[in-house]
Amino acid sequence: MLLYRWRWLTFLFLLGFNLLFAQSTELSPDAVLAKVGGEKITLEELAYAYQKTPRKEQVDIVDIPYDSLRAFLDLYINFRLKVLEAKSRGYDRDSSVLAEIRRHRNSIAIPYFFERVLIDPYVEKVAKRREWELKASVILIGIKDKKDSAEAYAKARRLIDSLQHGADFAAFAQQYSDDRFTAQKGGELPWVTGGQILREIEDPLYQLKEGEVYPEPIKTRFGFFIVKLLKKEPHIVVRARHILITPSAKRDSAAARQLADSLLQLLRNGADFAELAKQFSDDKYSAPKGGDLGGYYSRSLGFMKLGARRLVPEFEEAMFALKDGEISDVVQTSYGFHIIRRDSSKRIRAEDVLEDVKRYYKTTYFQQDRKRFLDSMRKVLGYGWNEFVFQQFIAGLDTNQTTLDSAWDAGIPDVLKKEVLYRTPYGGLTVGAWIDSLKTLPKYRGVGLKPRQMRSAINRAMELVLLEDLTKDLEKQYPEFARLMQEFHDGILLFRVENEEVWSKLRFDSARARAYYDSTKDRYWTGDRYDISEIYVLSKKEADSLLAFLKAHPDKFDSVAAARTQRRGYREKQGYWGGLDSKQHPLAQKIKQHNPKQGEILLVPYERGYSIVLIHRILPPRQKTFEEAIPDFATQLQDQMQQELTQRWIAKLRKKFPVWINEELIRKVWKK
Repeated sequence: MLLYRWRWLTFLFLLGFNLLFAQSTELSPDAVLAKVGGEKITLEELAYAYQKTPRKEQVDIVDIPYDSLRAFLDLYINFRLKVLEAKSRGYDRDSSVLAEIRRHRNSIAIPYFFERVLIDPYVEKVAKRREWELKASVILIGIKDKKDSAEAYAKARRLIDSLQHGADFAAFAQQYSDDRFTAQKGGELPWVTGGQILREIEDPLYQLKEGEVYPEPIKTRFGFFIVKLLKKEPHIVVRARHILITPSAKRDSAAARQLADSLLQLLRNGADFAELAKQFSDDKYSAPKGGDLGGYYSRSLGFMKLGARRLVPEFEEAMFALKDGEISDVVQTSYGFHIIRRDSSKRIRAEDVLEDVKRYYKTTYFQQDRKRFLDSMRKVLGYGWNEFVFQQFIAGLDTNQTTLDSAWDAGIPDVLKKEVLYRTPYGGLTVGAWIDSLKTLPKYRGVGLKPRQMRSAINRAMELVLLEDLTKDLEKQYPEFARLMQEFHDGILLFRVENEEVWSKLRFDSARARAYYDSTKDRYWTGDRYDISEIYVLSKKEADSLLAFLKAHPDKFDSVAAARTQRRGYREKQGYWGGLDSKQHPLAQKIKQHNPKQGEILLVPYERGYSIVLIHRILPPRQKTFEEAIPDFATQLQDQMQQELTQRWIAKLRKKFPVWINEELIRKVWKK
């Protein structure tokens, strides 16, 4: 008993010690890991930088080994040193640097803005909806013209009232719906999920409970829809395999069914499904894979990774009626007789489909949503045309000309140049300012002066002004964007200072190159070299014929090459190439695969045709001369010089900007 108590107390003591240690070493995001020239490097900053590096696995920085942490911290310290040096030289105040940052800001800010304002909200909403699948019915009351709209709405309203008092939806759909495809099925749609149907219908449909009819007619470009939610189920995807037995000229339908029944009995008795599929299935795609259909399948989306390929309804229904591991009875479709095995299933989660939904949105809705959003912002912020001034401006132009024509603006009176052509909250674009832009900016060279072309050019220019207005405070609204712009800013500073200190000093030094070659020349050897002549033809038939002739008459090679080779510039040389190195020339590489002998004539498929090659001589590998080896070692030599220049420069910077590393904390946390 005493021993048991001692063990228990020891366990509690060790547990308490471990908990205390864990609490004492738990890092705050603000924990300072190092200082560079007085600037702090916190855990949060270093973790952010680490997550931005390309790696096979996403691992938190606190979970990497001590040596990896120190190596990355040293790299980051060197980066901060270079940026500090750039600032000390005034590059962050240099007008050309600031201009470059301004020029590139829009290319970063505008996509980021639309990601946050339009793309992310849609993706989050629809990805969440894709966790569910819906079965719905619809009735469409079509609209032929604007006059018909009120009557169509009233008709839809009357039908909804009747449905809410117990009328049969399927009967109404068959009787009244103008969508004849769904009307035949009582208005029933296939299974759907988020992002698959008209948004005007999807939004109300996801608000309903099973059995409910949406209380208002839903207006779309096709007319007014009445919608009812039949079922709402978790979005399950299934992976399955099958054996397909198809009737044929040698096997009628009855024989095919009999074979399918026999195979099913074997499976019921324990036979291996994959082996029977390989042996008997007539599905050439899945049979070699043991009947595997190739991926997870969704009732609403089809095969998730195979371009939305769909299964026939009878197969789909039978597959979803199974449980994981179950085998179906024989299922007949238009393809023949199937035996289906449901291997596994899983539920779709929002995080699984984020990228798919984003791609779908960008290709389907983004451009129209972008236009609608910008149009609304123009109204809200006071952007717009001064139509009267625009018409006067156009009246002063020769609309058959372009901005390349001389004096194209001669007909514009000076008084008109002071008028505002397009209003903004900051005064707007005057006619004179627009003329100056057309004359001076390269992107407007050759713009046509017709009203449509001119209006389009002004719209593009003022849209950019609007977007600059909308994105001017992004750094304040989104700290992540501020950090992104800081990275871009630091990157430009780094490029400037590193170019001055390192890259501009990397010049080819022949004396150093010679010394490098002398110390490493054993590495540089030619490959096997073949001294050859060639007859090149495009036709395989012609190549075979010539090869047979030349093997019988090898002395005729030169004359045949002069008359028949189709390689430009080689007839006059009787097909002679000279020596080709098998390490460098693709034809020599192909020749080497044949292990040729001197004097041999062989046929090699090459480029888009065929090469008949005569091997004059085979030259063994030899050590390359200095001049020949330069391409082999130039990159390594440059890397060596770059590393030496960088190391000397970093050593100077560490003296100029003191570096302090919190070794005690780092060892305590990363060596635990």
